[in-house]
Amino acid sequence: MELPVLMRQFAEATGFPVYAVFSDGSLSSISRSRNNLGLFQALLSSLPANLPSVWTFLTPEGVLGGGLYVPKYKTTLIIAPVFSFECTLQTARRLSHRLSLPDTTASRLQQTLNQYTPCDMKKLQHYLAFLNHFLNDQPSCEITMLDFHWSSSYRTEFQPGSPLSITEGPDLEADIIRLIRGGKEKELIRYFNENLFIYDSQHRMNNVRQQRRYLIGANMLLSRLAIQSGVDRDLINSIVDTYGIRIETIVSQEDFNHIFLEFCLRYTRLIAQLHLHDSPSLPVRRLERYIQAHLYEPITLASISEALGYSKSYLASEYKKVTGETVTHYIQEAKIREASLLLSDHRMQVREVSEALGFSDPSYFVKVYRKHTGRTPGQIT
Repeated sequence: MELPVLMRQFAEATGFPVYAVFSDGSLSSISRSRNNLGLFQALLSSLPANLPSVWTFLTPEGVLGGGLYVPKYKTTLIIAPVFSFECTLQTARRLSHRLSLPDTTASRLQQTLNQYTPCDMKKLQHYLAFLNHFLNDQPSCEITMLDFHWSSSYRTEFQPGSPLSITEGPDLEADIIRLIRGGKEKELIRYFNENLFIYDSQHRMNNVRQQRRYLIGANMLLSRLAIQSGVDRDLINSIVDTYGIRIETIVSQEDFNHIFLEFCLRYTRLIAQLHLHDSPSLPVRRLERYIQAHLYEPITLASISEALGYSKSYLASEYKKVTGETVTHYIQEAKIREASLLLSDHRMQVREVSEALGFSDPSYFVKVYRKHTGRTPGQIT
C-alpha cells in the first residue's frame, strides 16, 4: 500500500492534521483539508532546516507537533498543529498575532483548531514511535524535542505586555476552590485552559519535585473540602490514595496539568452530585455517592453491595422504593451524564469515552446513550 493511502487512513483514524513534505520541498495535506489560516506553514517555516529522524516541538502558545523522515519515500511526515486540550480564544488571538492576522480571525481559527482531536505530548510521541516502527521498520527510536522559535518572518509587534498576556495572574488556589465548591465543571476546565494549559503561564513549574509537592498538597486540601461538603470520607480517602500514587509518576509539566485537572474535576463532580436527590435514606445516599466516585470503572449491583456492606436485594428494593428507579438505571444515567461532559468539553471520540467509562463495547454505549438522551453521542455539539 502506498504511503499517501496509509497516512490518509491514519489521519482519518486519529483525527490529526497530517502533512507530507517531499524531497523537492513541495507540500501535501494528507488529512482532510482544514484551513488553519496559514498556521501550519508558519510552524513549518519555524522548524530547523536539518531535522532529526523523529522529533516533536511545543510552541510558547501550547501548539504541539512532531514528525519523522521516511527514507523509502524521501518524505517527511508532520503531525501539526494539535493541542492537549481545547484551544481557547485567548490562545487563538495570540496565534492570530503570530500570523499577522486581525483579531477578528481568532474565533474562526479557534473553531478550526478545535476540530482536531486533542493529543498530549506523550500520546504524540507514542504515535510517532508507532509510525517509525511501521514505516521505517525500527522497533525503537530516539525522539528529539526541538527548541522551537518562531521564524522572524512571522513575528509581529505583539509583545508580552499586551492585553492578551497574563501580567498579574489570578489567585489560583482561591479561584479553583471557589469553582470546585460550586460544582462548576465547565468553568473549571475553561479556567485551567486559560491559566495553566499555556506554555508561558506564570504558574508553570519546571522542577518535578516541586510539582509533586504542590499536587500532594492540593490533593489533600481539596479532599478535605469535599469531606466538609458532605462527600463520604471513605470514598475520598480512596481517591486521595489513588492520586497519591499517580502523582509520584509525573515527569513533566503536562503530567502535572493533566493530573491536577483530573482530580479537581473528580472532587467537583462529587460535590455537584452530592445532593442530586437529597434522599433521606442513608443506603441510597451512600449508593449514589459510591457510583459517582467510581464512574470510570465497571459498576454492578454486586460490586456496590460488596463495597457498602448491604445485600443486593436490600439495596435494589430500597433504591426502588425511595427513587422509583432501578440501580442499573441510575448507574447508566450517571455514566451518560459524565459521557456528555467528556464529549462536549474534551472532544474525546465515542470509542474513547465508551472505554473510559467501562462500557463493554461502543455499540452498547451508543444504545444506552440514545436511551437516556434521545440522541446519539455524535450529535453532541
